[in-house]
Amino acid sequence: MKRLDSIQILRAIAALLVVYVHCLFVVSGHAVSRQSHFFNLTNFGACGVDIFFAISGFILSTVAMSVPPTHSSLPHGAIDFLLRRFIRIFPIYWILSLFFVLVQWKLHHLTTAWLLNSYLLLPSLRFPMPPPLIFIGWTLIFEMFFYYTLTLNLFFGAARVVERTILTILAFIVVGGLLGFHQPVLILLANPLNIEFIFGCLIGLTYARFGRRHVLGTVLLSLR
Repeated sequence: MKRLDSIQILRAIAALLVVYVHCLFVVSGHAVSRQSHFFNLTNFGACGVDIFFAISGFILSTVAMSVPPTHSSLPHGAIDFLLRRFIRIFPIYWILSLFFVLVQWKLHHLTTAWLLNSYLLLPSLRFPMPPPLIFIGWTLIFEMFFYYTLTLNLFFGAARVVERTILTILAFIVVGGLLGFHQPVLILLANPLNIEFIFGCLIGLTYARFGRRHVLGTVLLSLR
């Protein structure tokens, strides 16, 4: 996939928003920030996560659509797609998690289930769901769910893979709405946050259909 400078700029903005909200969280333990009294700016930076999810939906859907149909229809094509995602996420995440493993082990809080769920970025089977060892890693759990869903649909070929992925996520959300969200696994599978990935997929489909157009970009940005 060709490098899109606009996506890199949007990533930088999303990252700064996330840093902003976490800085306020750290400050709140020692003082009252001025932003806490100024409308809703205290939580404003949280929208950076929504932007990241939409970016992932756009990039991964675009990558999936670029896979040759003759290659993606075979199991190894989908597996290769998923392995590339693993390589981008897990090595650095495991290295960073090691420090938190040592801390929790020293405090005698570490359990095997917590360790496995954190290192494999899997949702807990307990309710309420505990966060990973790196607590902000909860976003990566959602990312991995999106990767798994896209990979699953790649097993059926690259044709219409993005459309099938969108329908799969929507189906999970509908099931979650009918059954309720108190089941631990449904908190991940049926969480409305996954709609952010759908937004990104829809933008990816639009981009694949119409390409780069300034008017289109303006319309999509206003809708977002």
